[in-house]
Amino acid sequence: MIITRVFSKALPALLALAGCSAATRTGSQSNTVVVDPLATADVDAGAASRRHALADPDASTIGQAVVARADASSAPTPNAVVIARDVLRAATDGDAWTTVARVSALGSRAALASHVRSIAQRRIAAMSPDERRESLEEHRERLGPRRLSSRAMRRAGGSVGASLAAPRSPAPNTRPANQSASSNSITNNQVANVDEGDIVKASGDDLIILRRGHLFRVSLANNGVRRAGHAPAFPPNTRPGDWYDELLVDGDVALVLGYSYRANATEVNRFRLERNGAIRYLDSFYVRSDDYYSSENYATRLVDGRFVVYVPMSVAHEDPWETRFRLPSVRVGRSGAFREPFDYSHVFVSSANRDATTLHTVLHCDIHAPRVSCSAQGVLAGPSRTFYVSNTAAYVWSEPDEQTPQGRGQSGSWIVRLPLSQRATPGAARVRGGPVDQFAFDERAGALHVLLRNDGHGDAMWSSQSSAGAVAAVKIPLARLSGVVSDAPASSYTMLVDMPRGGAFKERWVGEYALFGSGRNAYGQDRLGAGMTSQFFAYRASDQRLFELQTEQGIERIEPLGAHALAVGNAGSTLVLTPVALDGATPAAFAPLRLSGRAQGETRSHGFFFRPSGARDGVFGIATAGRLDTGHRQLTGASDVSFFRVEQLALSSIGTLDSRAVGNDRCTVSCADWYGNTRPIFWRDRVLALMGDELVEATLEPRSLRERARIDYGAGVQSVTAEEAEEPDEVSLD
Repeated sequence: MIITRVFSKALPALLALAGCSAATRTGSQSNTVVVDPLATADVDAGAASRRHALADPDASTIGQAVVARADASSAPTPNAVVIARDVLRAATDGDAWTTVARVSALGSRAALASHVRSIAQRRIAAMSPDERRESLEEHRERLGPRRLSSRAMRRAGGSVGASLAAPRSPAPNTRPANQSASSNSITNNQVANVDEGDIVKASGDDLIILRRGHLFRVSLANNGVRRAGHAPAFPPNTRPGDWYDELLVDGDVALVLGYSYRANATEVNRFRLERNGAIRYLDSFYVRSDDYYSSENYATRLVDGRFVVYVPMSVAHEDPWETRFRLPSVRVGRSGAFREPFDYSHVFVSSANRDATTLHTVLHCDIHAPRVSCSAQGVLAGPSRTFYVSNTAAYVWSEPDEQTPQGRGQSGSWIVRLPLSQRATPGAARVRGGPVDQFAFDERAGALHVLLRNDGHGDAMWSSQSSAGAVAAVKIPLARLSGVVSDAPASSYTMLVDMPRGGAFKERWVGEYALFGSGRNAYGQDRLGAGMTSQFFAYRASDQRLFELQTEQGIERIEPLGAHALAVGNAGSTLVLTPVALDGATPAAFAPLRLSGRAQGETRSHGFFFRPSGARDGVFGIATAGRLDTGHRQLTGASDVSFFRVEQLALSSIGTLDSRAVGNDRCTVSCADWYGNTRPIFWRDRVLALMGDELVEATLEPRSLRERARIDYGAGVQSVTAEEAEEPDEVSLD
């Protein structure tokens, strides 16, 4: 059973590897090619016709729009890969923002039931007589065995429809006033003051580590490093039934997020970090949902003391004759009734997306109350997803459901804004293409900026590894994301570049710049064509200028160095790190630092951390390894942590802390580290590295490091491997 569940997550990775071929990249000197849209734009009738290529109903994707614009343009191309050079400007009525539909609240559970039934009826109506007859026969076959357990099914249905939780207003923040998890986070968060779920967090003088179904507490008090306590990451006196993935800590409360395929539920376990070093289990709550897992993204956030968790769920069954429907529901404790946490005035749908089958839900929970209480917002949209959280809102991207008749005929995708303040009204924008992952988003100065690809499949499971096609940037005023669905006009896009198919796509917003490029995929396989070099660009949103940066490596990671950036990737068997200055008239790639025979040891964003000491100075750590197949090895084997000094954006190596072999004696649920197991840690004025089962402290000298302490923080903890584990308890849905 456990092996089956492991493969249910691993299968997308295996499919992603199919057809991948290795290739060698050719290097070049670092320089910048300025691709200036303003310098080559024609503000004439020809330019106007090119603007409307994107608005043309037949140009339903970014790729078609780019081709149309390239065909219409006769201006010389400064670089072969740059197809579109002029800025799309609002010059005609066709470039004005338009309202496609209102975003309306469902208002009641009955309205949602009616919505689901209408989808099923349209699916049935679209079938041919033979298809309808075959579908009905399959439904009757499935119905037979279900009748054998009709009592259990009625009980399960009754718990869903029983007394619903009363609609709650957002809970007050009861977190101690002098504690803030986000402002002093040791996690490489995307957005300042929005803490993301990870495998290690700081609380006071302690580090809390989530490792293979256990919570470990390591004290750093009195300049030491010692294990202070540990506990199972699940309720006591139970057999583990979930994958335990994400940890968040706020003051003396720790939260562990897990998912169970047996229960089809997300599990959140709450613990108290006691003064004596103990980790005391408080309670659990369960959310019926689909799996939140993403190889790139994180499902949980902590914003100003509020626990925010994203869970998707398909409300309609594949069987169109099925009369029941499913909803995310919450239960506190391992027994009792599931209750729907919705005030249906906070569940939204648009008439322009009436065949939406997935309810994307954002839960807001007060984790410091004696009993956890949650409120929820939801939006009905397509099944694909990307989840991004700013300081003001949660954003969900999706595209139409191609399994529905209306979805097959729709063009464009949806970016939905769910304000963190539930007094504000959600809204949506319809856009061409889609984001690759959460790093495509940036909310600032009253607008949402998103980097789009023609085939951006979102970041569910391993979908982010398979994006392709042209790249564009879209700017959406936040005012257009309130109460209505707005169709993003041509003037809101800047067409950037047509990227070749193959290779992983990485992007990151740093200030007003969106940096993006291609490299090896997450599993160490090179998907670029033979002889094809990688591409690396910087797009400046303030004046819509595109710059091509010449680098010698593939782009596998882009990270901020304060107000500047760092590009990381391999050129053959050499790991190359290239700093990029972003404070000049044009972005400038500085001299790279090369590590022969090395590669990234972690692909997740949290495998990196930068501590600044000046505008262009600081120290950073990154997970590295001496083998080049490290992308998939991060699931099972620990990597090293290498440290580097940044002085006026010049890089120098300080040294590497070596990891040791990872055993399997503490694999409580699974021996796969789905969220990695290696992290550089900058805690106050101390430097540490989490590497599998060990925590290591180092003293950094100007050009070297000295290992100060190393502990096996899990030594002596008894557990079982996944292969030996008993069948886990099923979380009852009765």
